[in-house]
Amino acid sequence: MNSPKILKQCGCFCLSLFLLICTASALEERFYVATDTYKNGEEGEVTRYSLFTDSARIFFRPPYKWKLSTNVEQRTVLFLSPNQSVAVKMQIESNVSCENLDELRNAVKSRYVNGIITDESTIYTAGGNAALRFDIQWINDFKISVTTRLIFVPTQIGTVEFSMATGSSNFEANAKAIDNIASSFRLESVRAKEL
Repeated sequence: MNSPKILKQCGCFCLSLFLLICTASALEERFYVATDTYKNGEEGEVTRYSLFTDSARIFFRPPYKWKLSTNVEQRTVLFLSPNQSVAVKMQIESNVSCENLDELRNAVKSRYVNGIITDESTIYTAGGNAALRFDIQWINDFKISVTTRLIFVPTQIGTVEFSMATGSSNFEANAKAIDNIASSFRLESVRAKEL
């Protein structure tokens, strides 16, 4: 006797659930990597990577034969060397601000309480951004000396952060990788419908 009423309630519930799922899917931001090639006078044909989000298209070039993976939830791209001895992470829209150098330096020091900032400098990206670079030497839980390089790039979508940690004895051999990735960085702001 209540069957039509129950069916109507179930139908409304199913419709509501369907609309909720569709709305959540529509709100999920795009975050994916694509590749293309272009001709470079010095290097010939070059592969360029593009990271697409709803607010930007980011161009970069990882070192030759490096693998990369993305993590949508953490908004990161991880670059891994062929022998898997070095990893560089690119964090999109880091929660660190580049607007005040002293505040940025203090944020770095708070991450590595027992670390020492051994170098602080500015590098420039392909997009013309002045990026702040820090090298921090610290001792990990296994009593191994580690050097971390952090590069903070201020952009119109927030701070983009590059990080790499490696044994201090291998740091100089690996530091060029993170510098090359960061210096190849170029961002174009776009509207979601253009993607």
